[in-house]
Amino acid sequence: ALGHVRAAEVEMPGGRYVLAGETRRLSDILLLIQDITGVAMPRFRVPHGLAFAAAAASEIIADSLTRKSPKATLAGLRLARQPPALELGRPGSELGLTLTPLSEALMQAIVWLVARGHVRRSLPNLDAAFPTPPGPA
Repeated sequence: ALGHVRAAEVEMPGGRYVLAGETRRLSDILLLIQDITGVAMPRFRVPHGLAFAAAAASEIIADSLTRKSPKATLAGLRLARQPPALELGRPGSELGLTLTPLSEALMQAIVWLVARGHVRRSLPNLDAAFPTPPGPA
């Protein structure tokens, strides 16, 4: 949020900032989540052609039938396959930000989701931090 405020304060019409400290492949992010939660991530890899067909079909169905957001998108598929090369040092230097490492940001997000009841399954690495309340006696 601070990055958005600072970017709005910098008088540079049309300027863009990537408010991230690092880029990772989706598979790397899933491994980080696995390490944080203790929950094994899916090991089955969907062939790119099948994923492409599913994303294309999802977009067509969303656009012409459901009028809701697609379950998968071609843009998302492209980003998941190969993260873009981004200039990551600029936001920190121009906006005066210290960017949070990805592993720490994921940990904070997961803890926030668990604390608010948005995660309904056991997370072996975090269960001690969030004990199950006792049931009715």
